[in-house]
Formats: sequence, C-alpha cells, structure tokens
Amino acid sequence: MIFRCRNCGNTSADIDMVLDGACTCGCTSFQLVEQEPAGLNTGLPTKEMIRQDLHSWIDLNLDALKPEQIYNIRVRFEAEE
Repeated sequence: MIFRCRNCGNTSADIDMVLDGACTCGCTSFQLVEQEPAGLNTGLPTKEMIRQDLHSWIDLNLDALKPEQIYNIRVRFEAEE
C-alpha cells in the first residue's frame, strides 16, 4: 500500500507515518493510492507526462480545499526561455 499526503503529495509505504499523522509538511490527512507498476510512464511523450502530473496535482489540491475556497483558485503557468 502507498499513502499520499493530501497536502504536499509526498508518498510513503510507511503505515506508522500515516497512523502518527507525521508527514514532513505537517499534514495529517492521507489518501490510499494504488501502487503504479514500474515504468508505467515510460515511453509517454513529455507533454503527456506533464499533463498527467498536472491532473494529479490539481486533484490533490482540490481535495485539500474547503468548499468556500474552491471558487478562489488561481493557477499561473510560466515558461522560461
């Protein structure tokens, strides 16, 4: 089993960390996630890997927000040249 922190997204298989609510970011809320097979993203184009990472990041952060905060979200994308 793998546990993902709902705040920072860090993952761990350490059940004691979850039971103690001891994520390094201080969050006490965790989500059980399926273990991804090794090399699952291998061969995917870079853009697709970034797209999947962004979807995961948005899902994690939306779950951590209070309902009244949902409508105050601002996301800014920047690219260095």
